[in-house]
Amino acid sequence: MENKLKFCTACHTVNPSDANKCRECRSNLTLDNYESVRDLKSQRIKILKYSKVIWFLFIFALLLLIFGRCAYKRYSPNFLIDKPLSSISVLTTSNNWPMYHRDLSHSASVISNSEIPKGILKWKYFADSKIFSSPVIEGKNLYVSTWDGRILSLNIDNGKLNWEKNLESPIYSTISIVDNQLIIGLNLGKIISINKSDGSLIWQYDLGGTVLSSPAVSNGVVYIGSGNGLLYAIDVVNGHKLWTFDTGGWISSSPAVSKDVVGIISYNHGLYILDKNTGRKKFTFRIDGEPSGSAVFGEDLVFVPNPSGGIKAVDWNSINLPGDDFILRFKSQLFLLGLTNSIPHQRGFVWAASGGGGYYTTPALYENKVYAAGYSGNLIKVDEKTGNKDWEYSMKTLNLSSPLIAGRVVYIGDASGGLHAVDINNGKNIWVFNTDGQIKASPSYSEGIVYLTSEDGYLYAIK
Repeated sequence: MENKLKFCTACHTVNPSDANKCRECRSNLTLDNYESVRDLKSQRIKILKYSKVIWFLFIFALLLLIFGRCAYKRYSPNFLIDKPLSSISVLTTSNNWPMYHRDLSHSASVISNSEIPKGILKWKYFADSKIFSSPVIEGKNLYVSTWDGRILSLNIDNGKLNWEKNLESPIYSTISIVDNQLIIGLNLGKIISINKSDGSLIWQYDLGGTVLSSPAVSNGVVYIGSGNGLLYAIDVVNGHKLWTFDTGGWISSSPAVSKDVVGIISYNHGLYILDKNTGRKKFTFRIDGEPSGSAVFGEDLVFVPNPSGGIKAVDWNSINLPGDDFILRFKSQLFLLGLTNSIPHQRGFVWAASGGGGYYTTPALYENKVYAAGYSGNLIKVDEKTGNKDWEYSMKTLNLSSPLIAGRVVYIGDASGGLHAVDINNGKNIWVFNTDGQIKASPSYSEGIVYLTSEDGYLYAIK
């Protein structure tokens, strides 16, 4: 007679034939629990097969979840992001200056056939407040934001006030003009749109962090950074948020746009190149220190200020690969040990140029040349492709401003209140116009006139 055993259906434990309760889980055992040794082996084989199938399905589902999450982060399907309601962008012409550093790529340059300014005051307007932003220009109207929270609209011919709007927040950000709107970031954490004719409110959106960044508008989307580390993409028509990207660090720089990407610099020591439609990260490049200046796009390269000294050119079409950081550290150790003469650089690096001291402000780009100024007051002109220096100009004082190029002249303000006009060909000084306050904002230009703001509370038109 074949041996009989009692098989617990609750915990699958094999018990002796005379047991009434399972020795493991103490469940009651009945006659129905009897199994032959042959049946018991068959039962265990079935359970083992089912267990393997269940574990396989569990692991497969877990891997699918992990890879699906990674794929979503990397490829962020467009159908999950609302489309902007319009395709309008900042419009740049030869006689307007509609945003920070003039255009979406931040070139801060314009080809001008107008007579070169001679450094003579045409008019000045007392705003009765410090001004840290650049003036923007469209037609016969100039717009500027003040530190005490006002937007001013002036006539560019005579400096007379057209209207003003009190937004009840300090403003560091430079205005962007698009269609009938003025887009502006407020220090208290909002971005707003007002009508350029009278300052009436169109929409506003709470960014949730201090805003020093200036907006850029491309194809119906407003891009702006915030002190909470996020880059926002907002619909220009209604102020609806489309997407955000977390840089992990304070943002005081302004976004630049080129082709299908947007570039932003964060205090997280990084330049981030993102898909402008989805916010998906395409490339990152580490920057030493805490850069406050913004990126400038060329055709194939992007130029960034380097707080540890000079500027760097980066191939923004590069792709980060796994292990890049480890390989860079390994090569750096070999270099420090004297085992190699080749200075290691991170992926995307093309060249670096220095004029001494840290570089914190935004460079400018004109006719295949890059212009940048360091904190120590040295302005340099270098070749866009090679980084070779053409000339270097000393302001003989500290610098907090960014350069502007127009009519074969470079214009740049200094921390002592002077606006320098420098010959673009040889780097020689042409003239200096003095104000009574520090100049932190980059100047603007239209039809032979340079427009300048200062901490002395005045807005200047210089002919």
